[in-house]
Amino acid sequence: MRSTIQPPDYKIAIIGSGPSGCFLAEILALKRPDLQIDIYERLPHPFGLAVSGVAPDHLHTRKVTEQFARTLARDNVNLICNTEVGSSISYSELKQRYDRVVFATGASEDRRLGIPGEHLPGIYGSGRFTRWYNNHPESSQFTPLIGQRVAIIGNGNVALDIARVLAKTAAEHQTSALSEPVRTHLAKNHIREIHILGRRGPADASFSVAELTELSTLAQAESILHQPYWME
Repeated sequence: MRSTIQPPDYKIAIIGSGPSGCFLAEILALKRPDLQIDIYERLPHPFGLAVSGVAPDHLHTRKVTEQFARTLARDNVNLICNTEVGSSISYSELKQRYDRVVFATGASEDRRLGIPGEHLPGIYGSGRFTRWYNNHPESSQFTPLIGQRVAIIGNGNVALDIARVLAKTAAEHQTSALSEPVRTHLAKNHIREIHILGRRGPADASFSVAELTELSTLAQAESILHQPYWME
């Protein structure tokens, strides 16, 4: 004889509504439609790095948020914004309410390099800088010092994103998701030189070919490759 007693609801909390949190929610919702999935987000809006980490001129990449929106629209998935673990709700409370708690958050601060002068004005971590030009709500009071000569330390995709955003003309940024204050600030600096400094050579760089190719298509920028100092 089969029992008619239904098992208790199984509830999972996912902390963070960025790509990792949304992908996890989608997989769980597909595999276990009986689960109740609550996604907690400390910001007023979801999607994390899919919005604040993707370059504002790469709108095609941000289209992944359309997939995430479909995940959040599922009956067994619930999004709770403006809620920060540790202040709005404690970890112990989450453990009492849910069968499992998954932290899917990224780094909230740039890692210090421990080098002299990194605390000086005009020196910023890439996270802080990209949050600024992506209009992150926590960067509303921040305006970076830029000037005519800029140095970017690192040779990955984020470094090339920053270089490209800085090198584009106002006309090229017409299709970018930049706020008006960011557009105005970029335009008034009249940037003349952008130096990308990497400890590895071109063969070992972390950027993709597509990112590098984009630099060669800019209207008023010319890419120049310098030999490493030990090869000169």
